Amino acid sequence: MAKFARGYIFVGLLILISAPRAHAGLVQTSSGTPGAPVSTYSVGFSSPVTTSDLVLVAIGTNVPTATITSVTDALGNTFTPATGLVADPNRGLGEQIWMAFLKASGTDTVAVSVSQAANLHVIVAEYSGIAAVVDALAAAGPVSGTAADSGALTTLTPGDLLFGHVVTEHLNHTFTAGTGSLRQTSPSGASAIEDQLVSATGGYHATFILDTADYWICALVALKPAATSTPSLPTISGVMNLIVQNICSATATTGCVNGFQITHIDPTTGTTVIDATVLIPSSLTYTVNAIGKDATGNATFAPPIALLFSFSPSP
Repeated sequence: MAKFARGYIFVGLLILISAPRAHAGLVQTSSGTPGAPVSTYSVGFSSPVTTSDLVLVAIGTNVPTATITSVTDALGNTFTPATGLVADPNRGLGEQIWMAFLKASGTDTVAVSVSQAANLHVIVAEYSGIAAVVDALAAAGPVSGTAADSGALTTLTPGDLLFGHVVTEHLNHTFTAGTGSLRQTSPSGASAIEDQLVSATGGYHATFILDTADYWICALVALKPAATSTPSLPTISGVMNLIVQNICSATATTGCVNGFQITHIDPTTGTTVIDATVLIPSSLTYTVNAIGKDATGNATFAPPIALLFSFSPSP
């Protein structure tokens, strides 16, 4: 925006660069089972994990009295339960989900410890753009059948991640994710996970279809999206004086644009610079005073004086 007043052009420039939001979604998964009762079992990621991502650990046990005493990793991140333990003493089933907001990155292995030896089914999943904040929970089972359903939960925040987990009494089932969700593990085994990012708040279920009927426990947790932040704008003291003078000849002259020479005074150093290009630092509010002068240095009031500002991002 420009305003002419006795040869002065006041140009107010506002350049705002917002912080890009981290892409929300699955980064990687890994899973495993020891094949025999153990007190601690570890599963490693195939690629390094990244700081500020979320790791979810979906745990199934075949000893319902075996509680999960701790979940740790090689990088020293802190894991806490995202859901409560759901167990059935009659069917030998237990299920729980833990989580950690990563404060350290690198090659990582997650270890699950239980109160007594059990055969464990552990799935680890890394997500970006998701906070370690539970929005809602649902769980159901054990129930026998081919259709596993967590029951309904109601999300409170747009953009939630829905993370579903199913555990079965017997091994080597083939799982199919429910409508709208993606199965994020191999199709066969004794447990599986699915996920879905939902833009609208409302009621949701985690559902899985089993190839054959079995007893199952199914849980669903809704996790809030990571918070976004607006970067603070740097400040600058002083006003840059941009002087346009008609002292250029028809031949090429250094610092000339369309027959005019441009001189600007750097507000941070006070140095006068003859240049056709004025470097405007990004992410700040900047005021430019443009003064039209004739060849002798006197202010000229003869319009028009036109200035074109073209901006491109820094490399």
